[in-house]
Formats: sequence, C-alpha cells, structure tokens
Amino acid sequence: VTHPGSIGPIADGASDTFDVNVTFGDTSTQIFDIEIEDQGNPAITASSTMTLTGSSGFWGNAAPLSNIRMDNPTVVYNGLLYSIGGYGTVNGSVEIYDPGTDTWTAGATEPTLPTYTNAAAEVGGNIYCISDATSTPANTLFIYNIAGDSWSTLSLGGGCPDLWAPGMVGYGGFLWVMGGGTVPGPGNSAALYRYDPGTDTWTTMS
Repeated sequence: VTHPGSIGPIADGASDTFDVNVTFGDTSTQIFDIEIEDQGNPAITASSTMTLTGSSGFWGNAAPLSNIRMDNPTVVYNGLLYSIGGYGTVNGSVEIYDPGTDTWTAGATEPTLPTYTNAAAEVGGNIYCISDATSTPANTLFIYNIAGDSWSTLSLGGGCPDLWAPGMVGYGGFLWVMGGGTVPGPGNSAALYRYDPGTDTWTTMS
C-alpha cells in the first residue's frame, strides 16, 4: 500500500483529495480500512472501508455513445464492442467502440429495424438482432454482416414463433433463442429454439 503520508494544510470547511494505491498479486478479495487523522488534533479522525478484488481492474470513464439510446443490445466481436439500435431516434443504427483508442465509429444503418431492439448475438461474423414494436411481435431476424458492414433479413418462421423480447446468444456455431413472449404481458415462454445458419433451419430444443 502506498499513500502520500500527509496532505494539507487544509482550511476549516475545505476539502482535498489524495490517492491510495493497493497492489496484491492474486485474485483474492481484500478488505482495506483507510483512516485519516487530523495532525493538529489526533482525536479527530475519519475512516473508510473498501473491498477490492485482485486483478479485477478499476472503473473509469470512457467515450460516450454518439447517440443517446436505451434498450440497445451489445455484442463483442474481435475486440470491438457493437451497439445495435435501441429506443429513441437511433432505429437500426450501429456504433462500434474500439477500447484501444477509446473511440466510437458508425456502422451501416438498417432503417427498417423496429424501435425496440431486444436482443443481439454474433454467429459466424454476423450479428443477429430481434426487434419488435409495442404492439407487434418480432417476426424477422435482422442480420448485420460485420466484415461487409451490411444488413440482410430473415423471417423467423420455420419452427420459431413470433416473439416479444426473447433472450439470444451465439454458441457453437448456432443461434440460440430463448424465452420471450408469444403475446404481450402474460404470454411468457420457457421455450428454447436453435437456428443453424449453415442449413437455414430451426430446431425446437425444449
């Protein structure tokens, strides 16, 4: 643990800041108690307790998105973060974040993507998105090709029903779609569907 040892003098009613650096070489969780003493009056102290986990890194501010949005799914691919659509004035827009340069760039926009882009997942260099409107379930997969920076669409059909707000993940070369609602509100589902891009087929798993 390294710290400045002392700071100040600090006038009554004023404040100051200082850094405490903690280094430990494993991934265990450590609890640290930091106590500050008034050198002019040792009876006056303040303390703070922090919990840190080794190798967990620290939070800091990064560059914000170019457009304000909510309900925007994100996908990580090849070291870049892709933010797709969302609620607001950003229907179908793509923003790509490079953590190495802390910058965002714009990808191609799919203007027909509905307001609520609920879920997105990457399979084989494509980002599959499900998006619905308030009163209409999703019946189309919107597909963003990363290398080509281009969009295409695919009807759900073929074994996967129209859905509101399902979960979605890419794994093992397949697209997995789970849960969601078949009707607004009480129509929640526990079903799991698997899409194979190679054969363009859906399989109901459960």
